[in-house]
Formats: sequence, structure tokens, C-alpha cells
Amino acid sequence: MYYNKKRFKKWLWIAYNAERKEVLDFEAGGREARTFDKLFRKLERRYQIKRYSTDSYPVYKELILYNKYRTDKKYAQQIENLNGRIRHYIKVFNRKTKGYFKTIKMAENVLKLFFWGDINY
Repeated sequence: MYYNKKRFKKWLWIAYNAERKEVLDFEAGGREARTFDKLFRKLERRYQIKRYSTDSYPVYKELILYNKYRTDKKYAQQIENLNGRIRHYIKVFNRKTKGYFKTIKMAENVLKLFFWGDINY
């Protein structure tokens, strides 16, 4: 995802409940631990999550307790399908787009409408 100008690249971190097939929350930012930490803290405040299933990106191991964390490809297809739908319906998320968001807040509002149908979520 790009904002302001194409050279300002941001990543989209998505927390997805595979059993209920719903997005719990998301965070837009860099690809470093600081961005994941923001998302992780929101999840810990709002939900009673017993197990986190992720890919093997090293940032996750820094924040998630060992007994709650596993690297697993079992749910990877669902999150990749979601990523594909985001790129399909919201063209500025397409990999070869000329579009970009003017602000991060605009990107967040578009995603809130897409995930939950309400920007006040």
C-alpha cells in the first residue's frame, strides 16, 4: 500500500479469525516489530486469544508468548484469499497500481468499510 506518494510504502498487518472467518483488527505501518506491537496490543485488550498461528516472520516471536504461538500453514490459504479479495475490490492495493492513498487515515477508513461496513468500528 502506498500513501501520499508512491515512494512511501506501508504494510498491512491483518488479524484474522480463521474459525469464524472474520477480520478481528488490522494495522497499517512499517514491516518492523513496532507496527505489529500496536496490532498485538489491540488484540490482547479486546479478545481472549488462546493461540496465534502465523507464518515464520521473526517479528512474531518477539512479542507472542511461546505457549500461545505456532507457525502454521494450515490457515494460510484463508488469509491469502482475503488478501486477494482486498487487491481485487480495492484497486489501490493492487500490486501494479498507479493509485495511492493521500493519508493513512483514508486507507484505514476504506479498509474498515470493506471489513465491517462502518468506519466507526
